[in-house]
This record gives sequence, structure tokens and C-alpha cells, in this order.
Amino acid sequence: MEVEETWIRNALKKMSGNDDASVRRIDNVVKESALAKGENYLSTISRTSADVWLSSGEIQKVSCILKDQHQSPLLKQMSVEAGFFLREIEMYRDVLPKMKSLMEAIGDRKEPIWPECFGYRLYDQIALEDLKNCGYVMADRRKQLDLEHTLFTLRQIAEFHAISCVLHERSQIPVDLFGKIFWARNLDQTKEEIDGMLFRLVEALEQWGYEWHEAKSRLEEAIPLIWSEVKQFFNSCNNGLTVLNHGDCWTNNFLFRYENSSPVSMKIVDFQLCHLGTPAHDLHWFFASSVPTRIRKQNFDEILNEYTRILAGNLIKYGYKGDLPTLEVIRGHYDRYKVLQLWYTVLTAPGVLAETKAAYDVEEIMREAKEAKDRGQKSQFNPYSNLADLPRSVIQEAILDAMANKLI
Repeated sequence: MEVEETWIRNALKKMSGNDDASVRRIDNVVKESALAKGENYLSTISRTSADVWLSSGEIQKVSCILKDQHQSPLLKQMSVEAGFFLREIEMYRDVLPKMKSLMEAIGDRKEPIWPECFGYRLYDQIALEDLKNCGYVMADRRKQLDLEHTLFTLRQIAEFHAISCVLHERSQIPVDLFGKIFWARNLDQTKEEIDGMLFRLVEALEQWGYEWHEAKSRLEEAIPLIWSEVKQFFNSCNNGLTVLNHGDCWTNNFLFRYENSSPVSMKIVDFQLCHLGTPAHDLHWFFASSVPTRIRKQNFDEILNEYTRILAGNLIKYGYKGDLPTLEVIRGHYDRYKVLQLWYTVLTAPGVLAETKAAYDVEEIMREAKEAKDRGQKSQFNPYSNLADLPRSVIQEAILDAMANKLI
């Protein structure tokens, strides 16, 4: 697929590291899909490559990752209304440069934990550093992360949170854009979506065997309470310790570089859901989507203690003036919104743990739901009715935990 947009060619020229006088022309600009179905849902990801001809006669091969807004009607509408690209472009042109400046101001010259942005088109395309060229790779989303990767990832998230906390304290993060989690922008619609998903899970539990009938009854009865707790989270998530949550902390948004089979560097990508609030969101989303239940349960104290240690240490390093969070404070944030562990697991597991051949066709799901709603009927799509063993077992464990903790 040929690419003609001038701004993309300029981004490729910038990526080559040469000035305008040194570049004679750019040829063979080709765009191809970079991710398989099910590896990304909120945008389309492609790899754009080109030959950069220099005045010296040398030909440089360059490539970048081009992130595009969905063009199918319903997904595009959702993206525009939710402000996915508006938020991410503002991260790359405003917030992340401020984070880098804060790092440099204290003499921290290490490589940032996000990729370089080489350009964008308002508000539907972004050209990013091709991390594959630097040796970064994704982990296997279906296997999720082992303890080593879990700890390594949370150290980077903790530093990201600490830097953002200092910027927020200095009023350098635009609250009008990042002040609310995007689900809080239309509470009626969010309630309808959460209730709908939970009722579909109740329907599926009916088919899971007699031993799940009690769970079905308790979950069905608890649906209004779950919404009440989630709504309270939306309304209070800027009280107390406030960080800029990444918003979508799942396996495919972390890329690792290795030495001797161990991760030594990490990049965080996809900043479309960033919002200010309690770190409980990122912690619960990360555990629900990316960490096997067994690893979380067996190592929870160690994991949370490491996150707190790195968070507090970086807050000191970057000059935070507020009270430093203790383990008890972070655990309090986590436990106060423990219902998120159930909801986020129910929400993410069918998609992030699906086999590639069974990955969602989101546009088709949205189209069917819209047509059903226009007819005054309920959508027939139920993500829980034919789950593979892995996502089903993860959801079952989350339900049993919720029952044990009297959340349902």
C-alpha cells in the first residue's frame, strides 16, 4: 500500500536523522499491517517503511509505526466521541515532553519509557518510533506476565505515576482533557454497558453447571451494588493521591528488550485512555488483564510493596511536596476499589486472552448491537457463552474471589 501524505514523508525524513539539505528524496514508501487480529482494538497499527536517498548517494532504510483511527463507521464514531486520538496526541506533544524535561532537570538522562513521536495529523494519525528496530518485543498476551516481568513492569509504571504526580502538583497536566476517566463522561451509557455485560455473564453462568448456580444468583443480585461502587470510584478518583493513569495497562502495551533472557528495558505504548485519578485504576487493570491469578495471589505483598517503594522513591527524586504514600496508603487505594478487579476481569478477559482466530470483530459487534437497539431488542452477542478454557477460568477465579470477599 503506497503512502503519499506529505506529513508522513516528513516524519520518515525526521526519523532518518538527516536535515532537509541532506535528503534528496524519499522513495518506496510502503504501509503494511503490523499486528494480527486481536492484538489491538482501539486503532489500526501499521508499519510504514521507506528508502531515504541522501545527497551523498547513500540509501537509508527507515520504518515507523503508523497509528490510524478506525475508518469503519461505528468504531470511528466511538473513537471521536471518546477522544482517543485527541488524548494521545496531547500526550505526545505536551505531557510526555514535560515528563522528559522534568527528568532532565534533575540530571536523569536515561531513555524515556515511551517511544519517540515523529509526527501526527490532527486528530487521527500518529507516527511513532518502530521499537522492533531497537530490539523491543511484545510478551505473549495469552500467557500473560511471570513474576519477573510483573515486577519489572510495575517499576516502570510507578515511575510514570511519580513523574505525573509531580506535574499534576505543579498544574502542568490539562485537567479539562485528562481530569476524568473516559467512562465517566457519559454515566448513563456506561451503566447500560456494565449492567449489560454483567447480565450476559449471569446468562452464561446458567450454562456452566449446577455448581455455578449460587454464583449466578449472587452476581445477579449484586449488579446494582457493583454499579454503585463503580460510580463512586468515578466520582472520587481524584481524591487523595492523584497520578496520571496510563488507563490501558495490559500486556500488549508493554514492549521489552532483553539481555540474557531477562528484561532490561521497557517501553509503554498507547496513551489513548490516560486520565488523572487514584493509581488503583492502573493497578487493578494491570492485574486483571496481564498477571495470572496465581502469581498475583502468591506474590501480592511483594508486588505491591515494590510498586510503593519505587513510587515513593521517585516522588522524592522529582521533588514532590505532598505526603509520601506508604504501603498502607496504596493498599487502601487498592482495597477501597476492589470491585474493579471483578469488573476489569469480566471486561478484559474475553478479548485479551482470546486466541487469534477467536478475536473480536468489534465493528460487527457494535453494528449488531445498534441494529438490535433500533428494533427495540437486545443484542444477541454474549462474549461469555463460548469462552475458551483460559479466559473462562480467569473469570471464574475472579467470581470466586468476589464471593469470598463478599463483593457479590
